[in-house]
Amino acid sequence: MKPILNHINGTWIEPKAAEFVEVINPATAEVLGKTPFSSVTEVDTATRSAAAAFPGWRRTPAQERVQYLFKLKDLLEANLDEISRTIVMECGKTYDEAKAEMRRAIENVEVACGIR
Repeated sequence: MKPILNHINGTWIEPKAAEFVEVINPATAEVLGKTPFSSVTEVDTATRSAAAAFPGWRRTPAQERVQYLFKLKDLLEANLDEISRTIVMECGKTYDEAKAEMRRAIENVEVACGIR
């Protein structure tokens, strides 16, 4: 089972958690993974990193920021089936429900791509 990592200041970091919560497939009760309860220090570090990055991001022109949303849309579309299967395993939805949910998510990203 791959560990679930934290993304802090542009780097994937293995949390130093002592406690975890299991991610369980509701259809089979299979344990799919374990999510760490990150420490107060790790959460504080992530929060401070995000707060420090915000002023620069806010000054970035919308036409440049929207490029990240276009990339997200492309990634969601390219991985639609895999993400849908993950939703089935983690949430107990049918494949058709999961795929429709992802289609709606992609539509929401498309709307956000219209920012100016």
